[in-house]
Amino acid sequence: MAMSPYLARLRAVIGHELIQMPSVSVVVVDDDARILLVRHAGHHDGWAVPGGAVDVGEPPVEAAVRERSVRRSASCGGSPRTSCPAWSSAGSPRRC
Repeated sequence: MAMSPYLARLRAVIGHELIQMPSVSVVVVDDDARILLVRHAGHHDGWAVPGGAVDVGEPPVEAAVRERSVRRSASCGGSPRTSCPAWSSAGSPRRC
Protein backbone atom coordinates (compact mmCIF):
# COMPACT_ATOMS: atom_id res chain seq x y z
CA MET A 1 0.00 0.00 0.00
CA ALA A 2 1.25 3.49 -0.80
CA MET A 3 2.19 6.00 1.87
CA SER A 4 -0.81 7.92 3.21
CA PRO A 5 -1.08 11.61 2.26
CA TYR A 6 -0.72 12.52 5.95
CA LEU A 7 2.52 10.58 6.32
CA ALA A 8 3.83 11.99 3.03
CA ARG A 9 3.27 15.55 4.29
CA LEU A 10 4.89 14.71 7.62
CA ARG A 11 7.90 13.14 5.87
CA ALA A 12 8.27 16.26 3.71
CA VAL A 13 8.58 18.36 6.86
CA ILE A 14 10.78 16.19 9.09
CA GLY A 15 12.71 14.09 6.57
CA HIS A 16 13.94 10.71 7.76
CA GLU A 17 13.58 11.29 11.50
CA LEU A 18 11.81 8.57 13.49
CA ILE A 19 8.02 8.79 13.39
CA GLN A 20 6.00 6.94 15.99
CA MET A 21 2.53 6.21 14.70
CA PRO A 22 -0.30 4.09 16.03
CA SER A 23 -0.60 0.82 14.18
CA VAL A 24 -2.53 -2.43 14.26
CA SER A 25 -1.76 -6.09 13.68
CA VAL A 26 -4.33 -8.79 13.07
CA VAL A 27 -4.19 -12.54 13.47
CA VAL A 28 -6.44 -14.18 10.89
CA VAL A 29 -7.21 -17.86 11.52
CA ASP A 30 -9.12 -19.99 8.99
CA ASP A 31 -11.36 -23.01 9.60
CA ASP A 32 -8.32 -25.33 9.45
CA ALA A 33 -6.60 -23.39 12.28
CA ARG A 34 -4.05 -21.91 9.88
CA ILE A 35 -2.75 -18.38 10.42
CA LEU A 36 -2.52 -15.86 7.59
CA LEU A 37 1.04 -14.52 7.24
CA VAL A 38 2.47 -11.92 4.85
CA ARG A 39 5.89 -11.09 3.53
CA HIS A 40 6.27 -7.75 1.84
CA ALA A 41 7.79 -7.91 -1.63
CA GLY A 42 11.38 -6.75 -1.50
CA HIS A 43 11.80 -7.75 2.15
CA HIS A 44 13.45 -11.06 2.90
CA ASP A 45 13.45 -10.89 6.68
CA GLY A 46 10.67 -13.38 7.36
CA TRP A 47 6.93 -13.55 7.69
CA ALA A 48 4.56 -11.43 9.79
CA VAL A 49 0.90 -11.13 10.64
CA PRO A 50 -0.97 -8.50 8.59
CA GLY A 51 -0.88 -4.98 9.95
CA GLY A 52 -0.31 -1.34 9.19
CA ALA A 53 -0.70 2.24 10.29
CA VAL A 54 -3.89 3.70 11.71
CA ASP A 55 -4.91 6.69 9.59
CA VAL A 56 -5.58 10.04 11.25
CA GLY A 57 -9.08 9.99 12.75
CA GLU A 58 -9.56 6.29 11.98
CA PRO A 59 -10.65 4.03 14.83
CA PRO A 60 -8.11 1.22 15.36
CA VAL A 61 -10.79 -1.45 14.82
CA GLU A 62 -11.52 -0.02 11.35
CA ALA A 63 -7.79 -0.04 10.54
CA ALA A 64 -7.60 -3.70 11.59
CA VAL A 65 -10.55 -4.61 9.36
CA ARG A 66 -8.98 -2.69 6.46
CA GLU A 67 -5.61 -4.41 6.88
CA ARG A 68 -7.25 -7.81 7.07
CA SER A 69 -9.21 -7.31 3.87
CA VAL A 70 -6.29 -5.76 1.97
CA ARG A 71 -3.87 -8.53 2.90
CA ARG A 72 -6.27 -11.40 2.23
CA SER A 73 -6.90 -10.13 -1.29
CA ALA A 74 -3.23 -9.40 -2.08
CA SER A 75 -1.19 -11.61 -4.33
CA CYS A 76 2.48 -11.86 -5.20
CA GLY A 77 3.83 -10.28 -8.32
CA GLY A 78 2.20 -6.88 -7.98
CA SER A 79 3.84 -3.61 -7.08
CA PRO A 80 6.97 -3.57 -4.87
CA ARG A 81 4.77 -2.87 -1.84
CA THR A 82 2.40 -5.77 -2.45
CA SER A 83 2.19 -8.31 0.34
CA CYS A 84 2.57 -11.99 -0.43
CA PRO A 85 0.00 -13.92 1.62
CA ALA A 86 0.53 -17.45 2.94
CA TRP A 87 -1.24 -19.76 5.32
CA SER A 88 0.77 -21.53 8.02
CA SER A 89 0.00 -24.29 10.45
CA ALA A 90 3.03 -26.07 11.88
CA GLY A 91 6.29 -25.58 9.98
CA SER A 92 7.04 -23.20 7.15
CA PRO A 93 4.39 -20.92 5.60
CA ARG A 94 2.83 -22.12 2.34
CA ARG A 95 1.84 -19.57 -0.29
CA CYS A 96 -1.82 -19.42 -1.26
